[in-house]
Amino acid sequence: MVPPVLPPGLADEMVEILFRESPPFEFRDLLLIGEHIEELNAAINRYVANETGQRPTIHTVACLGADCDPEVVSKPTTEARFLSESFTPETNFDYVLGIPPTLPWEELKLERRREIAGFSPHISPEDRQVDASVMYTDRTEPLLAADGRAVLL
Repeated sequence: MVPPVLPPGLADEMVEILFRESPPFEFRDLLLIGEHIEELNAAINRYVANETGQRPTIHTVACLGADCDPEVVSKPTTEARFLSESFTPETNFDYVLGIPPTLPWEELKLERRREIAGFSPHISPEDRQVDASVMYTDRTEPLLAADGRAVLL
């Protein structure tokens, strides 16, 4: 379950792990997904101010189950939902950073389960329960550039 408030320092630690050995530069693309994207965005800003001075291009996308507005953080936003076959970005991402929302699999309609299972080798529409982190991890992997990095909580 996603905490309503992030523990102090967690967002900064996630950003530090993401950029370790692969610092961001202006020409890099980062996708922010899920919950607490405002806090993650602020942590990126702190990292950039202290370490590199160069902020990657940040993209956001609406996430099923997320209680946030991606447009609050940055442009460009992607119109499609992250856990959707219609989410087909024109670029692969150098970084993906996010906190997947709590998403009750058993409450999703069968059609939606089939769509998610279509891109996830670890999920079947008939599964009784699926952890949201599995859905998000499976969706993230093909979106990463060849040397891309992801940190999902």
